[in-house]
Amino acid sequence: MVKEEKLLENENIDFNNEVSYIKENLINWYPFSTNSDILEITTDDEIKLTEYLKSKSYNVIRLIAEKEMLSRSDIGKFNYVIIHNIDVINKSEISLEQILEFAKEHQKENGTILISIKNSLGIENLNCSSPNQAQSNEEKNMYLKNDVLNLINQIFENYHYKFYYPLPNEDYPNVFFTDKHLPSQEGILRDMTLYKPHTVVKDDEREIFRKLLKEDQNLFGTFANTFLVEISLEPIKTDIEYVSFGNSRKPEYRLKTVMTDTKVYKEPISKKAEGHISEIKENIEILEKSNIYMLDKYENGRIYSKLIKQEISFDKFLINEANKNGMDSIIDWIKKFKDELDIKLEKSENNNLTVFEKYGLKCNSDLKNKMHFIKHGIFDLIFQNCFVIDNKFYFYDQEWREENIPLEFIIYRAIYYLGNSNNLIDTDMLYKSLNLTNFIEIFNKLEFILQEKIKDDEIWDIHREGYMTVNATYATMVHFRNLHAELKKDYDKLEEEKEKSEKELDNKIIEKEKLIDDLQKKIKAMENSRSWRITKPLRYFNGKFNNKAGR
Repeated sequence: MVKEEKLLENENIDFNNEVSYIKENLINWYPFSTNSDILEITTDDEIKLTEYLKSKSYNVIRLIAEKEMLSRSDIGKFNYVIIHNIDVINKSEISLEQILEFAKEHQKENGTILISIKNSLGIENLNCSSPNQAQSNEEKNMYLKNDVLNLINQIFENYHYKFYYPLPNEDYPNVFFTDKHLPSQEGILRDMTLYKPHTVVKDDEREIFRKLLKEDQNLFGTFANTFLVEISLEPIKTDIEYVSFGNSRKPEYRLKTVMTDTKVYKEPISKKAEGHISEIKENIEILEKSNIYMLDKYENGRIYSKLIKQEISFDKFLINEANKNGMDSIIDWIKKFKDELDIKLEKSENNNLTVFEKYGLKCNSDLKNKMHFIKHGIFDLIFQNCFVIDNKFYFYDQEWREENIPLEFIIYRAIYYLGNSNNLIDTDMLYKSLNLTNFIEIFNKLEFILQEKIKDDEIWDIHREGYMTVNATYATMVHFRNLHAELKKDYDKLEEEKEKSEKELDNKIIEKEKLIDDLQKKIKAMENSRSWRITKPLRYFNGKFNNKAGR
């Protein structure tokens, strides 16, 4: 009998609870047709996707991927067959080939198969040093990209297919790439890698991917951690090229960004974030009233952005300028950028209730008087969110606003994130040239507060502490070994000093005891002397006299 809907107790229950919503990201972006029949094939301990599909009113049948499943002929055919989390199954029990044959058998003529399979050559698999990786790839349902392609061509002759690459993996997808939209060296660093707690890896995975992309961008597909493959007899209708999720944000700010070949749009991941979409809509309206050129518009609960493919973003433009014409050219462009915002953005008339007062930041009044406060401070006007088209600045992706925020802070952030994207940029020089140096300390504090307001602390804690690299582990071991040696040295020194002090104390006690003994002997000798005995009556009467005088 086929087991269905079986849920196993998870040893990492706390971790899984914190990140459970991320598991939905594997499919919650895909444009399933309404009223669809869906067959889900997976392992017996994964029900998150099942719950999501049922919440969208799809008719879902869930089967456990095992040999008994192959004998099922009574379940009919489906609009979609979703296959995921099958790498834990031993190939000798049921192979990927058998699973795909079964899926094809139960796929409607115009139906679609979505299969997620981990890459045996994925960076995560090659990089992981955790004990749970002990089972070999030969035993698990893990394949190379060419293996998957060969199986598709073998089983689905004349079918169409499309590859998606979820990062970091199928378990906790944060971003999806395709062959039409591969990651950049700069962007890969922003795609947060999430590991289970206590996982030990050899190196930071993002850094490995960055070096790989620098060598050859097309290598990414070969070394991606997971393949999500869309298979259909009909031509692939899905035009999605890229998807990203705000997983690290608090629920009220979590959006997903979807890019097709013609448009880009943002939408809330859940109802909790619908209010944030409304805030972005207001930001767009404020900027348009200020005659700021915008590439965004609000429509039916989404924020749409005009897709610009012919131009590079302003940050890349500036980096090119630095390489061609030096830092002076960058400074001139940033001054032009600042002047544009200074002229167009509405100034605040209330400098007593600014963003500093709102968040309890003490700002020197002399310093504060040198700032120019913007009434509706939309502060994400950074170079990465800007294009220069026909010598004009066009902005997009303006999510964040604080009332009465300094224009100088907006420019500071633009420079700060430019420096983060390219280590050749001298940010200190730019701060100095834009007269921002004296503001840096208070602006750093403000930026920290604004980021803390947005980010999900629990997810960030998992991200920061969930894994340790082998190098870091070794460095930690060396550190503690050295620390232990230092402490042992200090301990031995203290013990030596203690012994020395005890000896000195013993000698002093002996000396004092000898002194007391000598004094006692002298007192005894004096008491036994002839003169002491003769003067005894005088001492008696002298005592009596003194007592009477004292009354």
